[in-house]
Amino acid sequence: MTKLEKTGEDWINEYFTSYWKGKPVTFTRNRWTNEALINADDVVNILGIAGTFEEFMSTDEGLDFINEWKRDHPGASFFGNAVKISSINLKSINYGKSVNL
Repeated sequence: MTKLEKTGEDWINEYFTSYWKGKPVTFTRNRWTNEALINADDVVNILGIAGTFEEFMSTDEGLDFINEWKRDHPGASFFGNAVKISSINLKSINYGKSVNL
């Protein structure tokens, strides 16, 4: 993965892009909470799993992913913890754990 490059910002978020095997991976960092998210569409596309995260979630592998996550995180909701929908860009579904950039 290449170095993170800041590609934009607004009053809530900073946007970064890195490249893996020549394909972009987009990261978003909330300025107020410092929470960082990785664009799930980028990840599944790069891994060749599906074109979008939504497509991946409709496969048997996507269901297995949810079931494994729930097994490893009992009592925690999958949506809202592992998967968050960006209110800034509703087209993209972001997946990720909080990390410091």
